[in-house]
Amino acid sequence: YAATYTATSATDQTAALKSFIERNKGKRIALSGVIPVTSVVITLPAGAVTTIDWLPGAKLKGIANNYPRILFLNNTWDLILNDPHIEGTGYRWDLHNGTAETEEGLGIYSGGRITVNRPNIHDTRGDGVYVGIDNDNQTTPVGIVLNDVNLYRNSRNGITPNAGELTVIGGKIDQSGLHSVDAEPNTDYAARSIRMTLRNLRLTRHSNLDVHDEGAPKITGYAVAGLGYSDAQKQLMDIRGVSSDKFNIAIDRADVAYFMNNSSDVQV
Repeated sequence: YAATYTATSATDQTAALKSFIERNKGKRIALSGVIPVTSVVITLPAGAVTTIDWLPGAKLKGIANNYPRILFLNNTWDLILNDPHIEGTGYRWDLHNGTAETEEGLGIYSGGRITVNRPNIHDTRGDGVYVGIDNDNQTTPVGIVLNDVNLYRNSRNGITPNAGELTVIGGKIDQSGLHSVDAEPNTDYAARSIRMTLRNLRLTRHSNLDVHDEGAPKITGYAVAGLGYSDAQKQLMDIRGVSSDKFNIAIDRADVAYFMNNSSDVQV
């Protein structure tokens, strides 16, 4: 490795880790030990590929539940993450004074050409992985690939592709508080950019928490959802070889949709 970051204490190492990653852009580097962080915001320009390996036992551990993302890739390009282990601050539906989606494990906003291999993300108060944009002035993510996922006990969704191109190949999503996968664009611009591909996934025990808005009843959770807050057409919803213990699905407004070779353990 060009360099290895080793956790040195139980105190917050957010700033040190951010500096370590950004000054080693374009190199292959490694993380070692349990690294306590709040929200590590990384921006890497397009160019030489940066590769970050989590060594055995390495983990980013969230230490504050009032940050929106533990690892935040903000307009980052040309990145490979191998075996990222990210643990949030708790598996519960906490409205946070009306903001119930705080704490994504991995947030990918804008940018592109990012591959995440074997992510292990769990016990977040929001989504395991979120792919999207903050506003319509940003470019939508392109070329985002998740391979062999292990996402469990994420209090909102396992994966939320809210804008851009996302391919998920293999692995499992378990005990999501609301949906296993949910493409719910917030704007027409985001909706029109969505190209979601799911392959060979196992989805279990979604709708596992009492996810609700203030004073409202529990929201129905789905194995795969694709509704959102826009009436614009999504480009592609391609779901093949996906199985679930209860494969309920709700998708609308897609230019092209494939639903092939999927299965449910029970009839829904």
